[in-house]
Amino acid sequence: MESINRKILGEINILSRMSLVSPLEVNKTFKLDEIEFGDRLLYLKRLRYIRVEKNSCAPEKSLPNGICAISITDDGRQFLRRLKYI
Repeated sequence: MESINRKILGEINILSRMSLVSPLEVNKTFKLDEIEFGDRLLYLKRLRYIRVEKNSCAPEKSLPNGICAISITDDGRQFLRRLKYI
């Protein structure tokens, strides 16, 4: 996994310990293009490291691909523990 994806996962872990967090909030740290950031989130979702909520009700709080909330999964936390991020 790329270093930036590990850092994104670590930031999601910090911001969303027990609840969902806006992907825009997480991206404030990285300042990536919203489409690229959304693609990276979908990659992490395919690995089952994060949970993604899609909703078109709040487009101002969503990424262009419709992701409006994210949270880390137990698999994501376990991956970070193996890397000593937690």
